[in-house]
Parts: sequence; structure tokens; C-alpha cells
Amino acid sequence: MSNHAHGNFRQVTPADCVSCPAHGRGLFAAIAPAERDKLVGAFRIATFNPRETIYHVGDPGEYVFILHFGLVKLLRYSASGAERIVGLARSGDTIGLAALSQVAYRRTAVAMSACEICRVPAALVRDYNRRHPEFMAAILERYLASSDMADTFLTELSTGSAHQRLARLLLYLTEKHDHNEAPLLTREEMGALLGITTETASRITAEFRRGGLIAVLGADRCRCNTEALERIAQGM
Repeated sequence: MSNHAHGNFRQVTPADCVSCPAHGRGLFAAIAPAERDKLVGAFRIATFNPRETIYHVGDPGEYVFILHFGLVKLLRYSASGAERIVGLARSGDTIGLAALSQVAYRRTAVAMSACEICRVPAALVRDYNRRHPEFMAAILERYLASSDMADTFLTELSTGSAHQRLARLLLYLTEKHDHNEAPLLTREEMGALLGITTETASRITAEFRRGGLIAVLGADRCRCNTEALERIAQGM
């Protein structure tokens, strides 16, 4: 195991792939099961607790990581060391794509919730793509998803009022969850994501709870009134 990838990784089995929550959305979702079974011997799977680091910016790009479930934040640091969240990964997303270009990771990836992650050697992905050029479509889809996420942060989560930004963030977090549920972020995480102060994030979250826009279901999740949040997100 590489010294930059944390977590207690174990061998993946074909049964793990079948039962994977991201089975229909992961990087290898579109390939035939028999083909995937030939590859899984090189896959490793691990769980991460909140605030555990998956990889650091500048670490050698050796692997790509497929998020089975949970939420991962992607970080950049200013010259002064201040942390800025520049992306989020959700179930089915692939992170560490810089490894496919054989360069160092450009972000630090940290678990925001309990996560299960599949680690795939970047060399295996490149080799498979050479032998199956049609696989490039799946790789490009992941790059586009990463680009779309960056656009979301630039256009949706960094503009408008603080109320609009928080509403858009909650809607974004519900997209890959059933029953309008979303991971429950800390006030510090919300502030770092939206470019607002922790105090503002705390105040607006309290307003949303009093107004019935969000209902806390436990220590790590909430249910959202998406219709009401849509109205706020659109400035209505």
C-alpha cells in the first residue's frame, strides 16, 4: 500500500462489486461483469471515518478512487495555509483522476462522513483503456463530471445571497440520496464551502430548521424540503 493512501484496504471480490451501492454509476459500471471480474483482483476497498485523509495534494498519483457511499471534500490551501473546499464527491464519483495523466494529485481528499472507497491502480485503468478504446467514454464522463462540479462551485455556491448558497448546497447534496436526505455538514464545512462565515452558516441553518426546510434525522444526516429550498435558491 502506498504511504499516502490511508485506510485499511482489503482485497475486493466480485461479490463486493455486485453489492456496491455505486454499482451502476462507478467508473467500470458499463463494462461486462466478466470483464470486471478479471480486473477486481487489483482493486482494494476501505472504509474511512469523518476527517480521515484519503490522499494529499502533491502525493504521487498512483490510484483513482471510486466512492461507494459517503461524502468526500476536495481541498486546496492558500499560501497562508487557509483551507478552501473546492469540490465534493458523492456516491459513484471517481476522484484522483490526475493519476491517469501520471501527475501528482492536485487536491487533498478528506472524508466528510463515513465513506467506503474502492482504490484502483491508475496504471490498470490506462492499460485497460489501451486494450479497449471504447472505455475512453467512461473516463471522459468522469472528467466532465469533475468539470461540472467545479462549475457548480463557481456559479451556484459562490454567488447570490448566503441563504441562496446554502439552499443550493442542500439541494446539491440531496441529488444522490433517497427521500430528500442529505449529509449533515458542520457549520465550519458549510462556511468553507460557501465562502461565508461560520456564524452566518449557523444562523441560516437555524432559520431553515425553524422554518421546516430541514429536519435533522441524526448526527450525520438531515431531510430537506426541496420545494421550499428551490424557491429560496432561485431567489423567489
